Amino acid sequence: MKRTLSKLDAYQAIAFITGFGLLTYELIASRLLAPTIGSSIYVWTSVIGVIIAALSLGYTIGGSLADKRTDPLDISWLLIMSSAGVLTTLILSPVILSAVTVLFADPRLQGLFASLLLFAPTSFVLGMISPYLAKLKNVSLKTTGSTIASLSALNAMGSITGTFLTGFIFMAYIGSSETLILVCLTLLASSWLILPRSLQQPRLAASAIVILIAVLAQVGAITSTSAITIDTPTSSYELIDATIAGRDVRVLSSGPGAYQSGIFLDKDPSLVFAYTKTLAKVVDEAPKKERILVLGGGAYTLPQHLARAYPKARIDVVEIDAKLASVARKHFDYNPPANITDYHLDARAFLNQTDNTYDVVLVDVFSDTQIPFSVTTAQYGQQLRRILNPEGTVVTNFIGTNNGACSQLLGSIYKTYRQNFATGKILPLGDEAMTNSQNIIMAFSQTELAWLKNGWRDYEPSSASLVLRDNFAPVEQLQARCPA
Repeated sequence: MKRTLSKLDAYQAIAFITGFGLLTYELIASRLLAPTIGSSIYVWTSVIGVIIAALSLGYTIGGSLADKRTDPLDISWLLIMSSAGVLTTLILSPVILSAVTVLFADPRLQGLFASLLLFAPTSFVLGMISPYLAKLKNVSLKTTGSTIASLSALNAMGSITGTFLTGFIFMAYIGSSETLILVCLTLLASSWLILPRSLQQPRLAASAIVILIAVLAQVGAITSTSAITIDTPTSSYELIDATIAGRDVRVLSSGPGAYQSGIFLDKDPSLVFAYTKTLAKVVDEAPKKERILVLGGGAYTLPQHLARAYPKARIDVVEIDAKLASVARKHFDYNPPANITDYHLDARAFLNQTDNTYDVVLVDVFSDTQIPFSVTTAQYGQQLRRILNPEGTVVTNFIGTNNGACSQLLGSIYKTYRQNFATGKILPLGDEAMTNSQNIIMAFSQTELAWLKNGWRDYEPSSASLVLRDNFAPVEQLQARCPA
């Protein structure tokens, strides 16, 4: 009787653990993809869709096998296999992600095939476990419903636990790779809840191999890289030391080609990127700059530059990721000036809440792979207009082209801003025709922008351009048409 009760408790524990492991694995999946192919809605759609499809297939195959076999050790081996699968995801992700970016230019195909290759096998194996648990735990037809319900509830509780721990703790404090190794070892340990004295030698051998590879992966023997990965509650970043125009720099990247901030390693305090220099120049030429708002702080290189240049100005910096301030202090020589106030909020949430007004608003929240739709819409523009002083200026950094189908994205962003501002100008930082992907600076105001010279010009959006609204802002679809 004791042995039977022990088995039943083990099955319940495994139901909880597999739920925990699956949701943790799913949330971390997007973090693995983000540095290489971004974290757009297409990536999330691929990850969730592929994992659910693989689970469904696993449920089907697992149920069929459970009807034919009644060996509890099958569950143990499935847990060992899923543990090895999580580890394989971690080890193979750099190679597979590199391959899909070479084979496919479309971000939808990149996300789909990366998810199929990296996450489907492990999700399939995890799906096989549930029907086995139901078959082996159920001891009577009279209790079938309650048995399956209890296992499902425990699995759901595990999923909830994994969701909150990953979102609130793991991503913030231990990182993506370490979290996957934690899931790997948790699944491996749970395999020993089933008949721990049976088939000890082969199970010990398999477990030892998994643990050895996990240790090697963690110390960098397998997943070594020149970049430092920094995980935060909102994103995954890479800290990269590189050479730009013959000078050694350190940059913060949030995706493929998405350099957010940079500093020169020779301690030169000058701004590294042309677009940040342009934003700073606009502030310098602005008629008034006593109150400045920066949406998107990154590693705080631009806010610190402005604070030093205008010590009497009050500068508010809105950066959703609170951890980036400490990253900036540690890696980017950021020493918070007295005239900077930090707000760790979503940019749209800040605009909705603040009663402050500004002379200049700098918007630096876009990348070439990700455009948060909530800061592109007419309703967002209304809030910008509300907080802008009568002669104030909004300056936005956009990455894209005016070439072919991609012109609709540029035109839609510009056209939507103009719904709320009387005047607008653009300044391309690459070729004049904007045929290649480049930084394009946009400026908007309720007054004339005649003080903007040296390349600034009017812009007429194409007839296909949309007015983006909270209810309909297909920025991912528009961005997918742009060249990589």
